[in-house]
Amino acid sequence: MARKYKVKGTNDYLIAAILLFALGVWAIRDGWYPSQRTLDKYPIEVPLQFEIEGEVAEVSAREGGEVAGNQVVARLWADPARRRVAEEEEALAEAVAANGARAEELRRSVDEARAYLAQHELRAPSGGVIRAVLVERSDTVGPEDTVAVLDPLHRFYPFNRILAVVSMLAAAACLVIHLKVR
Repeated sequence: MARKYKVKGTNDYLIAAILLFALGVWAIRDGWYPSQRTLDKYPIEVPLQFEIEGEVAEVSAREGGEVAGNQVVARLWADPARRRVAEEEEALAEAVAANGARAEELRRSVDEARAYLAQHELRAPSGGVIRAVLVERSDTVGPEDTVAVLDPLHRFYPFNRILAVVSMLAAAACLVIHLKVR
């Protein structure tokens, strides 16, 4: 004759099983079938594109290679842009030396020239692995052309997948305990 043990709190295991099951369902949904909002926040791949048109001078990223956040992936030929920055800085220095009233206007012009020069460098927005490099040196690219594809190193999706498996196993264990002990 089997003895039945009445243990207080066995309903707690049932509640825990339900909560862990709900957590597992949420983790499955976000880990394997992410919503558009989740994809916007944690993209699976990031296309890297220049903001301006130009000829590729250098591609420093290699397919399968790791890049750090803000690391240069590619550069466009920038000699005219560098000359423009140098000319604007020289004009600013002359205006400051002459205590000219145009100094503030020239500072804005120098900032614009530097920003334009910065657009000649394509930088990785975050760390990751370069999945594909789609251009070579001397190719002409525009703002709509993808230069490389970055696979970000965030751990959101693998974490959710592990969380889903662990929470489902824990829910099953809590349910078994509830059924055996009650």
